Amino acid sequence: MWCCLLFQPRGGEYYSIKISQFVFTSDGRLRFTKYSQKNDQNSIESDNTGLIIPVPPDFADFQSPIHNFKLYISKRSDDCQSPYLHLRINNKSAYKFF
Repeated sequence: MWCCLLFQPRGGEYYSIKISQFVFTSDGRLRFTKYSQKNDQNSIESDNTGLIIPVPPDFADFQSPIHNFKLYISKRSDDCQSPYLHLRINNKSAYKFF
């Protein structure tokens, strides 16, 4: 939800958001780099300059976007190799339940 509200991804941009686009600063802020823009017809890596979207720090005693992004990223397993923020279910798992 925060990605949609703050960064306004269009179409397939939502699924191609990478963790490397999130930079958490020491003063509690977030800088999100949006590479693909409305008039850019190339891939996400084509525009190296990108649009930097600043997100202000969370208020004291109030958990808002930055807290939620950090929590979501921290829930990934340590051996996760995917650079993308949003993961899919692995349908080709070695484990068979039935």
